Amino acid sequence: MRGGIMNHLRQEYRLVADATLLDAVEERARDLKFAFRARNTTNSGLVVYKTAALAALNWTTWIEALFDVSEAGFYGDQTALSVAVGRADLDVRWLPPKFNVALTLPKDYVRATCGPDARYSANAADRTAEIAAVHFVWGPKPWTSLMNRDHASTQRFAVQADLPFANEYRTFAKRILRGGPAARFFSPNAFDLINNSMTHVHRPTYAACDQSPHPCGRAPSRVVVVNNAVS
Repeated sequence: MRGGIMNHLRQEYRLVADATLLDAVEERARDLKFAFRARNTTNSGLVVYKTAALAALNWTTWIEALFDVSEAGFYGDQTALSVAVGRADLDVRWLPPKFNVALTLPKDYVRATCGPDARYSANAADRTAEIAAVHFVWGPKPWTSLMNRDHASTQRFAVQADLPFANEYRTFAKRILRGGPAARFFSPNAFDLINNSMTHVHRPTYAACDQSPHPCGRAPSRVVVVNNAVS
């Protein structure tokens, strides 16, 4: 399973993981007269940026220049972000794990990365670690009707703690929306509380992580992009 998830990660970040594609990215950067450096891989679950700063850096032109670097295009937002933040004139800060706590983590991802984000999620699931923002990875999401059914999945989770947090989300959303115009975008039972709450952390998976070094050096981090002029 480790090979499968690592192949997935290499595809997701292929514009920096594939040497030929990385050469093409660096060439596009030279064409636009700025330096490029491959940075640590990113996760787009939470990104903070200043639109005025990015506009001043002609950010749109940079993204458009990367569209056809690979014949397969962008894998998705992860791919785009991983190369976009490589501009050397950007000031990039890495947020700590509490700002993007993933509460549904497959076992093969945890085993493959053994990173700080995976370790932090295990503690956050049982409320022993601080949480600033929860990332509902994959699905179902806490506002969908699927959350009301038995939480069956083909994934083998090392951390499964989304249901208790889904109730907290639904209570929050109901209080904020209060039947206002935005409420019409949700299904009728989107804010009903769920009875079958569940928290599960598969400790043997994490024990295996503790016995082996991280194969990638560092796990995907959380990124905040600001302009150099911002302190």
